[in-house]
Amino acid sequence: MLKKGIIVIFFILFAQSCSSKPGIFAFFPVDMSVLTAEQKIWFQPSDFRRFRDPIYFEKHHTVWYAYKPDSPKHGKTYAISLLKKSLGYIEVDIRNQALKKSTDYLVDRYDNLETGFYKLKIAVDNKVIDFVNFEIVESADKHVINYELSVDDSENTENNEDYDDIRALSD
Repeated sequence: MLKKGIIVIFFILFAQSCSSKPGIFAFFPVDMSVLTAEQKIWFQPSDFRRFRDPIYFEKHHTVWYAYKPDSPKHGKTYAISLLKKSLGYIEVDIRNQALKKSTDYLVDRYDNLETGFYKLKIAVDNKVIDFVNFEIVESADKHVINYELSVDDSENTENNEDYDDIRALSD
């Protein structure tokens, strides 16, 4: 009976060690349009955050990512593939990058991504080791209607294409 218990505990521990994630993805979305040209050149985020599913970013953001492999392979080239979902996933970008000697992680960014679903895959030695799914959405404030504006305020309604006069819809 004791042998069966030890064997069960061994298999549970073995299964947990085999099911560990091969790495960690973290992101830093930023609106780089507010930066000057010089600031854009030297900008390097340092405060990456992990996101829970579902992961989404606004269209006007530059999406910086950091990936820390569980067992870093210095001297190897990592292939980073970005795929966009259409009828299936279509590869829209592929990059090669090596780990820096001073760090054990990969850092890069994607600018001007269109709205839609994406998959970011990391491969080494022609084998995909990890991936993450995320979505690019329109800016949250683009179609927000400010119901606190006065309906009779002609200055706010004439030039605002997104203005929605609820009185015009009710009969």
